[in-house]
Amino acid sequence: MDAISTTLTAIPIGPRAAISPALLDDVRDAWGLGTIADLAGLGDVGGTYNLNVRLQTDRGDVVMRVYRPWVRPERLAAIQALRESLWQGGTPVITPLIRPDGTTMLSWGDRLIEVEPWVSSDGGADSWERYQAAAPQLGTLHVALRQVTLPIPFVRAPVSNVLSEATFVDWLARTQAAVDAAPPDLLRFAALHAIAEAGRLRQRIAALPRPAPIVHLTHGDFAHDNVRYFGPVPVAVLDFDFADHRDRLTDVAYLAYWMFEHLQWDVPAAARDWGQVSQLLRGFDSTADCPLTPDEIRVLPLLMATIPLNWVAEAWLMNDPVAAIGLVTPQLATSAWLLANQADLAAMWSSDRL
Repeated sequence: MDAISTTLTAIPIGPRAAISPALLDDVRDAWGLGTIADLAGLGDVGGTYNLNVRLQTDRGDVVMRVYRPWVRPERLAAIQALRESLWQGGTPVITPLIRPDGTTMLSWGDRLIEVEPWVSSDGGADSWERYQAAAPQLGTLHVALRQVTLPIPFVRAPVSNVLSEATFVDWLARTQAAVDAAPPDLLRFAALHAIAEAGRLRQRIAALPRPAPIVHLTHGDFAHDNVRYFGPVPVAVLDFDFADHRDRLTDVAYLAYWMFEHLQWDVPAAARDWGQVSQLLRGFDSTADCPLTPDEIRVLPLLMATIPLNWVAEAWLMNDPVAAIGLVTPQLATSAWLLANQADLAAMWSSDRL
């Protein structure tokens, strides 16, 4: 069992937080927000794990973020210090609002809360054009992350969507146990089949040769709504909850994978426009201080294939593991296709970059 699994063994998991009058009152008072207007219009703006709510207040529109119990003060302090350092260096990130007592977080039961300004934009990555614009932004962000200096020790992410082999095996077993305890129906049967398939695919991927990774601080969730735009131009990078030292290629793989699951989710893997990845890689290379290597291009399809497998493994952290697996199950076919076509995809993406 590695560090992530050990950490989660010792910390309550807890469900995703819910909006309540007591929560709003305490946040209002802690940050001096004054009146929270239009209570009927409170907006949960999403987040798989954390509760993120847009509030209209006397200090302007803000986002209240309530973390799951596994995010401890030292981890949140590290995330906030990272965002502050990136902002000071010119990266378009959002820093937390400071409370009247000079602090930037609130302990609320077994959870931590922070508040940050609402970012005005006209949407996230929701088109080919915007995903392609995100790639140079990711390259620029990686340069900043490689150079950033923090005033406090960096604390690794206790939960992440990038799983080591040891964590994957451990989490898949936890998910198996959670599904075994569910009512015996067809959904449970399908979930058990998906768990077995995810395990088989991950074993096949783990058996293939991999080059030594280029490791530095990475974002961990760079895609979709975490990159905000005005027109085709990225104006803000959000959500550093999964930031950690890991293979830099995982950020590129996540952006590329989400591009297709977002824009061609209803298209079979074999019919998707995989040539779009070539342009994505050129965009990343145009701003990165170290262009992607041929070995990285070769393993990129494998890293993309692991993404839905990891989502199956993390289902034990969800309120309804069976339902969570049901949402991911169709993507296992994409994982299998990426694995089967690794060589052809890598050859196409390599030749198109020349």
